[in-house]
Amino acid sequence: MKPTGNVIARIPPWRETKQSHCKIDCHAPISIGARNDTKIFILFLYALCVGVYPAVGGTVNIFAKDEPNRAHILVSNDAIVIFKDADTQVKDKNWSAAIANYQKLIESYSQYVIPADKTAVNPADRDKVAPNGIPQGTTNPAYRENEPGNLFYGVKYLALESLKTLPPEGKEVYRKLYDSSAKALFESAFQNPKLDRLENLKTIIDRYPFSSYGEKAFIRLSRYHLEKGDAREAKLILDNLISYLYPQQTNIPKHIASDLALAESQTLRDPDPPALWSTYGGNNQRSQWQTTPQIPQGHNAITITCQWSFPDEPVTATLAAPVQPPGSDDFPGIIQPIQFNPERYLPYFPAVYGDMIYLPTETTLYALPLDNDKAKRWKFKAPCDEPDRFIPAEPQPRTGDRSVGEERTIYTVTVSDNKIYLPLVTSFFGKSERQLGFLDVKYAFPLRTLFCFDAANGKVLWSTQSQEKVSFTTAPLVESNTCYASGIQTMSQTDLPEYYLFAFDSRAGADNIRWKTFITSGILETNLFNNPSREPLGSCLTADDTTLYYCSHIGVTATVDKYSGMLKWLRQYPQYTIAPVRHNYTPPRLPLHWINNPIIYVNSDKPKIIVTPFDSPYLLCLSADSGIELWRWDGQELGATRYLVGVNDDLLVVAGEQSVICLSISSQGKRKWVISGHQFRGKPALTATKVYAPTVAGLLEIDLKSGKLLNTYPWLNPKYSGNLLLLTNNMITTSASHLNVFSYETTDEHR
Repeated sequence: MKPTGNVIARIPPWRETKQSHCKIDCHAPISIGARNDTKIFILFLYALCVGVYPAVGGTVNIFAKDEPNRAHILVSNDAIVIFKDADTQVKDKNWSAAIANYQKLIESYSQYVIPADKTAVNPADRDKVAPNGIPQGTTNPAYRENEPGNLFYGVKYLALESLKTLPPEGKEVYRKLYDSSAKALFESAFQNPKLDRLENLKTIIDRYPFSSYGEKAFIRLSRYHLEKGDAREAKLILDNLISYLYPQQTNIPKHIASDLALAESQTLRDPDPPALWSTYGGNNQRSQWQTTPQIPQGHNAITITCQWSFPDEPVTATLAAPVQPPGSDDFPGIIQPIQFNPERYLPYFPAVYGDMIYLPTETTLYALPLDNDKAKRWKFKAPCDEPDRFIPAEPQPRTGDRSVGEERTIYTVTVSDNKIYLPLVTSFFGKSERQLGFLDVKYAFPLRTLFCFDAANGKVLWSTQSQEKVSFTTAPLVESNTCYASGIQTMSQTDLPEYYLFAFDSRAGADNIRWKTFITSGILETNLFNNPSREPLGSCLTADDTTLYYCSHIGVTATVDKYSGMLKWLRQYPQYTIAPVRHNYTPPRLPLHWINNPIIYVNSDKPKIIVTPFDSPYLLCLSADSGIELWRWDGQELGATRYLVGVNDDLLVVAGEQSVICLSISSQGKRKWVISGHQFRGKPALTATKVYAPTVAGLLEIDLKSGKLLNTYPWLNPKYSGNLLLLTNNMITTSASHLNVFSYETTDEHR
């Protein structure tokens, strides 16, 4: 099958099939690095790539000039043809043939997508691209222009949308075709053991939701979860039922409305508060700004006093040595220095739960009491095969083997129901390989395992070590008994990293996978031998009532149905162009600007998401329902390190080293106000009415609506500046070296 548009369709290894999706997969890595070739042959290869073809890029010319990005997406031309046939049959009222085609798409092509312009189906909220979607005068060759054909819809999602909109006579034919299959599953569900019962009901929902037994299966399954006390799962099932069978939200039967009201009331009574960190691991039930009381106000001035710091004074060590990518040693000929400064890039984002602070690093989780009672402290250090293989922050003499950790990794945790979830490094993908003393052939990347701990004592409840060569690079999103996580599978150092979303049972973990969905695959940056030279990372997950939102940071943003794992839409975005490799031995690196910010979900009449891929110069505002790009903003005013701070109504706050800026979401990113002239360091915090922004010198208090600078609170020690977290009676900052806990005090004079 030929590639579709500008996307090379590719079957991931876990889908065992002999079907070829392109005549030549020109993105496949060169495997020379895996062989024990002679130094002469390596040198010949180098001369061939650099000397003979000096214009070859960091990707060894595997990407054509007109290719929008470096991601692979599962596009099926067969599905496009079937859709066209089915759409024609619907127009001719040939219901049986059309429905059979849609059902075939649901059962055989559920992991595939097709370009938005290749189907007649128009999902709701098909917003048109805003006139200023592409900034005028953008001529910098480092930026790729927005290109057509970069929006894709899930095949199963579109097929279900098509069946949903069939007229009554079409739905009657559907029931005649599939009621017998659904009936057999439904009847056997109550004759077999409980596990089979659940699986059969799920199969009806998954394959035959519009049959006469679809509604019964939805209701039975939701009531089962209600009886088990899992109200969130029951609500999710009922939301899907209404979406499928009552899309206009009218004439909903009383018993369904009653069940939904009961599930909603139970979720509202959920006694378990989210861990306090704005937007990380967040969903639409959690505010995008911190609702805890802000720094107290009054006639007197406020003193912010540091109560204690971790590690304890005097400073003998940092939280963890920041790592640097390849190309950071002192070998001559490097044309682009690494843009990583551990004093500016602050990767630590702790969570507060009850009276404890949970702080993660690469391999260790620290539990620190807010009152600094050292007797209550505990830590867990992951069993790591070779814990000393990270590249240190400062250049060291070159050795034969070294490991490369991604400098854009963020360290944060999710806490829910007295459990802590976070990834820790436990192993590495192979070993680094160097030839001739200067040619890096392969790199060893960390393998990050997802752990679940008892929050009280640090006991490991489960981990994902049974998931072969899957690295979980960010903390998951946990709702009730479901743990949603993003994982990246790399079978060998020369294979394409493959990006997946998982749903685990939060009680059983990796031993009970509810679904696993392939998103994309590809290499962000390569070395001279076309092997990966940067550890792949995905974003934290964000969710609304029914959907997960995810950014791969390799050219693709995706949405997935929370209950089934069904792909809804995929959006390609413009990436930085990788500069050419000319007469040097290490590939140039992408710029470091946006940190690995979570996606922000904006709940409004037409829901939106705010995405900041770190492989792109842009902040993107997309329609949450359709994936259409509404507007974009380049963020250059922020400086080198850029944060998404949060959203309050129509106001979006972003920050960087040079400024803090407030944008209007409804006015296509129009700037409302800006605070500049300070050296900002760390992520600010957003409350209902204020923005608190850390600088090298002190803490700024800014009025959210007007942008007026209200107060400045100076630090007594420069190390206090860092990522900011506000609590009721305390404030926490986390720098590259320390976590600092402050209290608020009212005094008679400014300090």
